Amino acid sequence: MQQQLLQQRLLKAFQQEATERLGILRDALALLEQQSATADMLESMYREVHSLKGAARAVNALQFERLCQKLETFFSALKQQQRGPGSEQITLVNQALQSLQRLLSRTDEQTAASGDSDDTALHTLCTALELSCTEPDSKVSVGQVSVPSVVAAMPEPGMLRVSSLALDQLWFCAEDLLDARLESAELATALHQAQTDFTWWRRYRHELSAALRLLQQPVDDSHSVIAGADRNSMAVQAQHTTVVFAQWATEFLQQWDYRMSQLARMASQLAKRSSSLEATFRQELQQVLLLPCTSLTEGMPAMVRELAQATGKSATLLISGADYRVDKRILDELRSPIQHLLRNAVDHGIESAQQRQVAGKPANATLRIDFMQLSSNRFGLRLSDDGQGIDTTAVRAKAVQQSLLTLQQASALTEAECCRLIFRSGFSTSPMLTELSGRGLGLAIVEEKVLRLNGDIEIHNQPGHGCSFVLTLPVSLSTYRTLLVRVAEQLFAIPCQTINRVLRMPATAIRSVENHTVLEIAQQSLPLWHLADLLQLATPCHQPMLQLVLVETTESQYLLQVDEILTDQDITLKGLGPQLKRVTCITGVARLGNGQLVPVLNMLDLYQSACRTDRPVAVPSPAVTGHRQQLLVAEDSITSRSLMKSILESAGFQVVTAVDGMDAWQTLQHHDFAALISDIEMPGLDGFSLTEKVRSDSRLAHLPVVLVTALQSPEDRLRGLEAGANAYILKSSFDQDNLLDILQRLLSTEQG
Repeated sequence: MQQQLLQQRLLKAFQQEATERLGILRDALALLEQQSATADMLESMYREVHSLKGAARAVNALQFERLCQKLETFFSALKQQQRGPGSEQITLVNQALQSLQRLLSRTDEQTAASGDSDDTALHTLCTALELSCTEPDSKVSVGQVSVPSVVAAMPEPGMLRVSSLALDQLWFCAEDLLDARLESAELATALHQAQTDFTWWRRYRHELSAALRLLQQPVDDSHSVIAGADRNSMAVQAQHTTVVFAQWATEFLQQWDYRMSQLARMASQLAKRSSSLEATFRQELQQVLLLPCTSLTEGMPAMVRELAQATGKSATLLISGADYRVDKRILDELRSPIQHLLRNAVDHGIESAQQRQVAGKPANATLRIDFMQLSSNRFGLRLSDDGQGIDTTAVRAKAVQQSLLTLQQASALTEAECCRLIFRSGFSTSPMLTELSGRGLGLAIVEEKVLRLNGDIEIHNQPGHGCSFVLTLPVSLSTYRTLLVRVAEQLFAIPCQTINRVLRMPATAIRSVENHTVLEIAQQSLPLWHLADLLQLATPCHQPMLQLVLVETTESQYLLQVDEILTDQDITLKGLGPQLKRVTCITGVARLGNGQLVPVLNMLDLYQSACRTDRPVAVPSPAVTGHRQQLLVAEDSITSRSLMKSILESAGFQVVTAVDGMDAWQTLQHHDFAALISDIEMPGLDGFSLTEKVRSDSRLAHLPVVLVTALQSPEDRLRGLEAGANAYILKSSFDQDNLLDILQRLLSTEQG
């Protein structure tokens, strides 16, 4: 019963996450219909689908995961080909998203009635997605696809159980809000009456001005056209008007002296009451939203165990401090990053049982998630393992291979800087592309999520002994403190947790080192940039004294020069809306007390933007041309050989087949191929031996080799890796989209 309740909670959490991500994808797709696709838009949609697939796998939602896999391959193809989807493809993706949405809303009873027609419809949709990966704008369409349910229906997404005591407290706050509203209405009525009373003052003011002008006129003015008698009469009238106004003004000002003091007192009391009420209401609401961290880690120990078994390993996840309470919104956002980190630890971090025993470790690996309170408003999450740690030598080599860094730059990196490279999108040291790893996307998503939550992430690496990822995050998303600065007559807010200190130094302290502006701070040369330059605002003028902010990010320390440092204050961060979901260098906006909107800066974005010209960027994959690449398929089964040939030729490749390993080896000696796809169990020369011969030949040493086999034991996988294979695919779970995606990645790497 307990296991069943846990599974139901996991399914509900999955449905809530999936509903949100599908909404994001639908909005992005609608935007693609209105404007040309950009690399950032495709990357964002690719990441959302990738996270959806991982979440579906965690709850064993197989149909949902399968369709996500095909969408992921589709967006991967668009990224590799550096193009956006055509109109027919947008329609196709929209139908796929609708199918995924139906997977969340159908009940099991409805599923039982749908039967084989659902499988046929799903197959039709998958085929259409496959074709669209290889054609610029595939003229294919499918009907409304109805596919089986993967989760039971649940109540409205985002529902939260709240105790009756908490609701009572919120109701008391609501009653206080009613009183405050009545007081505000009374104050507004009094101010309106004051405005009405001053209408008489404006009327008297005009009459008094005319009377004063007359009284100020000299008596012997020879140019006056007014007769003496008339002048005297008007002077008397002016004096009378002045006296009447003086009497009225005296009484009016006496009245308003008292009334203004009353209004000031009412306004002061209302301001204090509103401030207290706002703080109380926010505190009570925050208590409602604070949940124990167990809601984040539910199901993760089982997930780690299953992932380890799938990779031929043994691992246990231990959790401590999970009773610590954190804002539900933060926990919801953290689920996907933690799942990514756990999968990465199991697949990359921990060794096989044999390797661990050789290293003197227990055969069963241990992973830990520890929650720690750091301050009243921030907490830490440490995810650690006792595996082999990060191989920084391999990381440096991969960075050079992918042209992220030169050999000299890679050698100059510190161990900490080297570890940070694993957060780059598309960066992976995995020697083999599998269903779990090799795409280099998971850790990039982790960093982006943590930064979006106003947190940071650190890596503590101990080669041979394990690795730890330490996340520092706010307890609540309600408010956080910022420093207000002025640049080019505009206000900006800098998150205080990124600020080490503020400085004021003479401009003569600036030095130039290798054509870069630096300042010496505490015997350390730190790079200096003017915020106006980074934001492409007006060119800053020279100042004899520099107003500086020393910023610390997860990557480095640097100095920002601003025109004026104003004050620090608590703000409520607001998003930019779906139209401006991700703006470089801007996290969101804050609304000040006077109604002014102030952009809140993303300090890591600023640093990366400043360094963009200082460090080389990744070389984009070349666009797909009309040249058809030639592949060699080695397979002794005529059925499997024909099927593989058909799949690859449909994807646009030229295919040459070999009936066994020796036939393939002879063919490789006389012809050039872009990649080799081979079975393992073949007569004469098997796939393992064929791969070893390929790797021993200097001409073929870099030829991509993909093993497609029925052998699924961890020992066979390890032997394939040791032989030099680039990817290992099981026939029992063969997915042609996965094969094509792996080939695209391997071939683009070779071209790069």
